[in-house]
Amino acid sequence: MTLHRGSSYAQFALALMLLFASSGGSATGCGRWEVDTEIRELMSRDSAYRKGKVLVDPNPINSKALKSLIRSCGWPFVSFYGRDAALGAFLILQHSDLEVQLELAPLMRHAAGRGEILPGTLPLLEDRILVRQGLPQIYGTQFRGDGEPYPIADMESLDIRRRAAGLVPFEAYRRQINEAQSQ
Repeated sequence: MTLHRGSSYAQFALALMLLFASSGGSATGCGRWEVDTEIRELMSRDSAYRKGKVLVDPNPINSKALKSLIRSCGWPFVSFYGRDAALGAFLILQHSDLEVQLELAPLMRHAAGRGEILPGTLPLLEDRILVRQGLPQIYGTQFRGDGEPYPIADMESLDIRRRAAGLVPFEAYRRQINEAQSQ
């Protein structure tokens, strides 16, 4: 297809580009492919940073892009956008700063209430937020670099909470974390 200066398609494309440039947000539509592609791009930047391939922390840019995407399309439900998009949105949020986590966590909780997130992801986010606030975590998912967990509330009923959230028992999880850190 050739674009002609006076064509309605060219005018539409120009209007979209101007709208995107002025909004500071995402030009992504809310279709499955568009959302999946944008989240994959964000995850690619995140992965490159975590592997040491780039030195610039992408979290501020990724957080802004995720907020824009969610503002436009809502939380990426598993049933519509798929597991990869739901997991990617969670991971970007998990790596975001506390302010962004506090802003978007209610949307993830709402999606969780509808069964539209991956099992186990919400407890990870909830614990991350609590640890960042200096409070004891609920599910025991957050560990220090030395392999010790951050403080956990009510250790006696920890495995009951973990089971209810779809998580493995704490000691099994602790072994997984310690094995991963030793590699």
